[in-house]
Amino acid sequence: MPTRQGGFIDGAWTESPGSAVINVINPYTEEIIGGVRAMDQDAVDVAADHPDKQVVFFAVGTAIASRLVARLITDKRRAWGVTLGFGGCALTCVAISGVGHFSVYLILATVLGLANAVGNGALGPLFLLRVADAQRGRVMAALNGVMSAGSIAATILGGALGTALSPRLVFLVSGAAGLLVAIVMGLVILPPLHRPDPKPLPPTEGGPS
Repeated sequence: MPTRQGGFIDGAWTESPGSAVINVINPYTEEIIGGVRAMDQDAVDVAADHPDKQVVFFAVGTAIASRLVARLITDKRRAWGVTLGFGGCALTCVAISGVGHFSVYLILATVLGLANAVGNGALGPLFLLRVADAQRGRVMAALNGVMSAGSIAATILGGALGTALSPRLVFLVSGAAGLLVAIVMGLVILPPLHRPDPKPLPPTEGGPS
């Protein structure tokens, strides 16, 4: 029976000093097909800290983005913020698919937090500030509904991909699809914002009647 003598921690193979072996069982036949040497408590504690590190680095990216979002004071800048923000999220997912070390992943988690905050921070004002106060509540409700539906659809599609593909391929495929959507979105919403405003009509001769 093959037995591995350690585990991956911080993206590097770490030898286990213990002698206990955890059996690897085929769930279909319930047959023992291998074993993994159990890690000691210190190694388990280090591995358990990894999710907390990811959250911290993601939050750092979000904090950096807050200064950038404050500069998006025109519709043109907000449209660019939405396009580049969500496009950056997708591109970061593609990059994560090829990461080989946890420290590099943490850097990309910071970029992901920044891009996500820029995209979301620009999206709300882009819609809400362009409508009358009386209609703002309806627009916000509609926007939240679309975002919630998109989140549910992404969860379903991500789960379906996860059953058919490896984790790296899930990041690669979902990132590539998101990048394609961001490019199409940019081609639709950005060109009209860069067109010159129509010239006002000249006043009629003789003044108003």
